[in-house]
Amino acid sequence: MNKQLLYAEVTHSESLEPMAVFRTPVDGRVWAQPKSMFGAGVPEGESSGRPHNLFRHFKTGNIYDVLHETVFHSETLEELVVYKARKTGEIWIRPKYLFFGVTQYGIETVHRFSKLEGKELEEELKRIGT
Repeated sequence: MNKQLLYAEVTHSESLEPMAVFRTPVDGRVWAQPKSMFGAGVPEGESSGRPHNLFRHFKTGNIYDVLHETVFHSETLEELVVYKARKTGEIWIRPKYLFFGVTQYGIETVHRFSKLEGKELEEELKRIGT
């Protein structure tokens, strides 16, 4: 099956395993698979992210652009999220339930990532010149 490579350099947030993200032309699904299964010399794919799907990390305050909200792990079928750090340009992949889930921070229960909306989104878009 012919695969359309979307991202060749993606790091899994939990295992730190290098991953590649691709789309299958038959069904249009987006998949992630360990990069070692692609072999050496994989060219970088094109970005297909939505430019205004921005989230703030609860602890660092860093802004991330969600590129794909539902990606399937090729071996486990686990749903994953692909996101890009605005600050460094690094692309990460994280289990969907963790990305959109809540976590304990001190005595508070908070969302790990909060979507930027309204005035907060407008201010961030103005800051980055979009």
